[in-house]
Amino acid sequence: MNNLALKVDNATKVFRTKNGPLRAVNHLSLEIPAGQKVALLGSNGAGKSTLFNLILDLMTIDEGKVEIFGTTPAEAQKRDLITSLLQTGGLLLHWTVEEIIRSIAALAGHSDLVDQVVAETGVKPFLSQKVGKCSGGQKQRLKLALALLKPAPLMLLDEPTAGMDPHARRDFWRLIDGAAQSGATVLYATHFLDEATQYAERIILMHQGRLIADGTLDDYLRETGESTLEGAFFALTDANN
Repeated sequence: MNNLALKVDNATKVFRTKNGPLRAVNHLSLEIPAGQKVALLGSNGAGKSTLFNLILDLMTIDEGKVEIFGTTPAEAQKRDLITSLLQTGGLLLHWTVEEIIRSIAALAGHSDLVDQVVAETGVKPFLSQKVGKCSGGQKQRLKLALALLKPAPLMLLDEPTAGMDPHARRDFWRLIDGAAQSGATVLYATHFLDEATQYAERIILMHQGRLIADGTLDDYLRETGESTLEGAFFALTDANN
């Protein structure tokens, strides 16, 4: 398998708005080697979710290209090279949690993983509950369960712990750490800066559709002269307004 898990080359996505064209992703390039755990930071509207949609082939790219382990996003999905946990969509609200889990497991050919994933993700107490009646945190746990039912060497997580309480967040990252230790490449977008400092070996910062910083926590602090990632975040985004 290609040792480059993800390559984004000059990716651009433009939306037409009443105020003119909006470059949600603006000539962005990045490479992530296999096995890395990478945090993607940026304010609301920075382009993080749009970038994820381009990587997952959920939107048509206007310029540039995306490769996942050396192949196209569409081919990567067919070959189960990527799994994702997104902010929106994908849940049938009138189904029970158990019905969705068992259906996805059967489609993925991993019915044997159901009991393990149910136990690991903490969804057992609300298996019989309709998804539409689940809290935000419960829905995130369910989405994690569905992602783990489709094991893949690249995991794409868009604000995966939104709505989770501190215990659920801790348990979530234990599971992701386990996947990473087993060789998975993890790219995750988050607004929790502590999740970047604690769990990522590399931090990417997007602002107004562009990649404006890329490196380790030490790189950010050294470049800005700040003592915290929060300070570096504000210094870099303010400088690029």
